[in-house]
Amino acid sequence: MIKVALALSVIAALSYAESVEALIQQALQNNPTLIGAQSRLQQSRYQKEISKNFDNPTLLLQVNDIQTRDITNRSIEPMQFEGITLQQKVPFAGKRDLRYEDAQAQEVYAGLSLSQSRALLSSEIKKEAYRVWQIGEEERIYRNFETIVRQNGELYTALNSAAAGRHMGIMSSQMDLSQIKIIQADLAQEKERSYANLSQLCAKRVEKVDVDLNMGQIEPIESYEKSLENNFGYRAKDAQLKSAGVQLRQSQLDAYPDVTVQAGYSRRESFYDFWNVGINIPLPIYGTESVKEQINREKVLERSRDKEAAYLQLKSTLRQKYAEMRKASEVWKVIHDESLPQLNHMFELSEASIRNGEDLFRFTELLKQKLQLELQLSRSVAAFYRAQAELDLLVGKES
Repeated sequence: MIKVALALSVIAALSYAESVEALIQQALQNNPTLIGAQSRLQQSRYQKEISKNFDNPTLLLQVNDIQTRDITNRSIEPMQFEGITLQQKVPFAGKRDLRYEDAQAQEVYAGLSLSQSRALLSSEIKKEAYRVWQIGEEERIYRNFETIVRQNGELYTALNSAAAGRHMGIMSSQMDLSQIKIIQADLAQEKERSYANLSQLCAKRVEKVDVDLNMGQIEPIESYEKSLENNFGYRAKDAQLKSAGVQLRQSQLDAYPDVTVQAGYSRRESFYDFWNVGINIPLPIYGTESVKEQINREKVLERSRDKEAAYLQLKSTLRQKYAEMRKASEVWKVIHDESLPQLNHMFELSEASIRNGEDLFRFTELLKQKLQLELQLSRSVAAFYRAQAELDLLVGKES
């Protein structure tokens, strides 16, 4: 009894199917690529926290004028002293604010990159799940076709296996069965590959996914075009452009050098102690800062062109994917509304002769045509939803 219960529990576990939405949520939590992107976002947040900080001050401890004739005697001459000096670099007004702006832009970029990775992962899971559904439909269609082909073979045999025409029918049925077995083996391999991909994407073993697809409705392309600027990759380009603009302003301010102020106290053994103060000012006389400004100006131009090119690429891809979705919908309508009803009518017209064992070759050909139409029907549904998943990715939908 225990063994039976254990076996039933194993079967139940293997037959448990998870929805696409559940797989996406698990993947968003477990996928190593997303975890790495989350880490980069956290790094950018830490960087923003310290962006306004001053550079660490420098502490100098000094023992001056050590006499070799008597290293312990610190009162031989006035130059002998022990001192402590503190130095602090003070950025020119506004530089710390610009560093903070740059850190903010980098944080936004990291966040958008994470969102893009999440959206891409969701899209890949959807497309692979739709592929699993398509393979399942093709397996079902071939199983039905196999059953009918076996029945045809049995009918050929029952009618008259000795007749030349009927014998050819039997052989043709056997060849069809062999071909079906090959196709079923290919489909099984494809399904295993898809589940392996799903397992990799979800960072867990996926044995079964619950997908039920019917042909959907097409939204107007204008609704997608209006949302195109929400694409995470495009918005990340905009964040990079803003960062480049901040870096340009930083390089312009670098023409005004930062100063380092210092203050020290010196102690003497037999003489008066004293203070010393100073200012360290770099002299930008070699033109390095102006060249860096030109470099950053070119970087702004580069980022601007990258953003424009990215948007043009998005528009082109959107039109292509929308055309794929529309084609899938149109193919489905032609097959569902025209081809299959016409084929079913042809079956009705030849029903009487088929019952008498006549025109079985024609019947088999009609079955093969129906098989191809049903395959095209399921493939058009899967293609529709794969194109829709791509469009959702383009307009910035994460799930």
